[in-house]
Amino acid sequence: LKANELDPDDPSIVNGLAVFCIQEKKWQEALPHAARLVELLPSAAGPRQMLQQIQAILSSRSPSP
Repeated sequence: LKANELDPDDPSIVNGLAVFCIQEKKWQEALPHAARLVELLPSAAGPRQMLQQIQAILSSRSPSP
């Protein structure tokens, strides 16, 4: 987390945080990191797929109205 504070625009740091949160199944924490990664690498497919997976998991877990 300290590295992200020092350089929040480094895609490798942001990716590392997202992957760590995903491995720990901390989906809500992973979401902003994945979204930031998409902002940093808009033409890369991997970050977008990661974000979509996280969003799908979170939406499947949210209670129905």
